[in-house]
Amino acid sequence: MMKTINITKQTKDIEEVIKLYNNSFPFDERIPWERLYHSLADDRIMQAYYEEDRLIGLTCVFLHENLIYLSYLAIIPALRNHGYGSKVLKHLQDEYPDHPFVIDIEEALPEADNYEERVRRRNFYIHNGYQSTGIFYHFYHVDYELLSHNGLVTKKMFHNLIRKHWGPIAESAIYR
Repeated sequence: MMKTINITKQTKDIEEVIKLYNNSFPFDERIPWERLYHSLADDRIMQAYYEEDRLIGLTCVFLHENLIYLSYLAIIPALRNHGYGSKVLKHLQDEYPDHPFVIDIEEALPEADNYEERVRRRNFYIHNGYQSTGIFYHFYHVDYELLSHNGLVTKKMFHNLIRKHWGPIAESAIYR
């Protein structure tokens, strides 16, 4: 059975959690750990996921009004492709059943160095009930596609969320 804990500096596997975070996301796509950790609050939640006391992954969600932004989802590399990512998504959806979810993923551009990885990631979310919003944006040299689950997410809703959580830097996102 999967269990979750909110991440604190006293989390028993904090070094492994930090390593998972740093190794799972490209430098341009992650908030520095200390800044992310110090920004956690009631509307910014980072959780570690365990099965039988073994760390399996982490998530970081930002809440804004009725919208849940799944900013980060990472599974221990050796445990990927074993259903844990789907279990984590199901857990989040059970935790916030009446809220629409939004995620941004690297756009699956054929010229990207990691094109196959981007396609697999997109397919994973589509398989788990997410759908394209038709919204794309460019931020920090990365092209993103927004996917949503459990309700309509508009560009305005997403932009208001990132403006709240990212501050003025959110204004540099270019939507198309």
